[in-house]
Amino acid sequence: MPTQTFRQVTIVGNAQQRGRSYGEQLADEILQTVKVYRELLPRSDDFLLAGGERVRNYLKSLDPNLGGDLVAEIDAIGEAIRGRYDFDARWLYALNARTELLGLGVDECTSVCFQETGLLGQNWDWARALEERVVFMTIVPDDGPTIWMLTEPGIIGKIGMNSSGVGACLNILRCRRDSLPIDGLPIHLVLRAILNSESLNEARETLMAYHIDTASNILAGDGAGACFDVEFAGTEQRWLAYDAAVTLHTNHYCADGTHLNAGFEDELQSSFNRYARGSELVSKLSAFGLAEMDELLCDQSGDLPINREYVPYAGFPPQHTVGTVATLLMDLRNRQLYLRRGPYRPDQDLVEMPLGSPIS
Repeated sequence: MPTQTFRQVTIVGNAQQRGRSYGEQLADEILQTVKVYRELLPRSDDFLLAGGERVRNYLKSLDPNLGGDLVAEIDAIGEAIRGRYDFDARWLYALNARTELLGLGVDECTSVCFQETGLLGQNWDWARALEERVVFMTIVPDDGPTIWMLTEPGIIGKIGMNSSGVGACLNILRCRRDSLPIDGLPIHLVLRAILNSESLNEARETLMAYHIDTASNILAGDGAGACFDVEFAGTEQRWLAYDAAVTLHTNHYCADGTHLNAGFEDELQSSFNRYARGSELVSKLSAFGLAEMDELLCDQSGDLPINREYVPYAGFPPQHTVGTVATLLMDLRNRQLYLRRGPYRPDQDLVEMPLGSPIS
């Protein structure tokens, strides 16, 4: 039976110091993650590396206040790895753009926010080969909030929360495009920009500052119970308005113009089922606490459940399966974060992660 949680890594300092520490601690794991994605991504190495280079060039073209720290941190990771291995740092940019470069709308993740209690959580559904490589990372910058996030080695932005009580979850969506968008800010770096924010309003403004071209949904919240839910359909941002006490999202478009789901009905059956089942469970709630959110995200009823065992995926090589890598619950009000590794098992409790004394 695998361990119930994930490896914990802390990086501290300015962008260069953080990146160097990241690369020194996780060099081997980053190389392993690159190997997995070279197997998963239906693209040539030349294509992936060219995509990584385009992402770096985009970041370099930005005002230094927007892109400078991201480039410095990623480049420092690469320098640390090259101190031990022959490594092309463009792979790091490709990893951080893996959603955009993947070109596959793998149904992954169910996200939920309880506004009344300031709780935010999700199941992260992805490739089983990455479960053992996932890390729980603490980022303590020279300025700005401390960040706690669950991520893949080499990726500097992911799902989690910060010491200002801002949290973010991610759902990958499907959207038809003429080409793969790799000129704007990849969605994982968008998540990092949100987690760098001191407030939810600042996070919202941050989204407006970048050119983003992707197919994803971000559900973000804060300890006061505020939240926003934004769907990205290419370069269009579709902000969802909710009056209910609970916000739920899976892997299909929910905002006006759900014609974006047209043509993907078969591929989106899991998403539709999880959304319907989640909505049914929400309608029966009389309380909105941690236990209720955990019960929702642990639900394994039906053939296409919210919490998923690892199963084959048609777009991946046969040795790779997809299921629930982790369940993440965040109490944004009290700055507490809980994890469960892998698909739900009755004997596997949530683990409260040690957050220490954060810098606000």
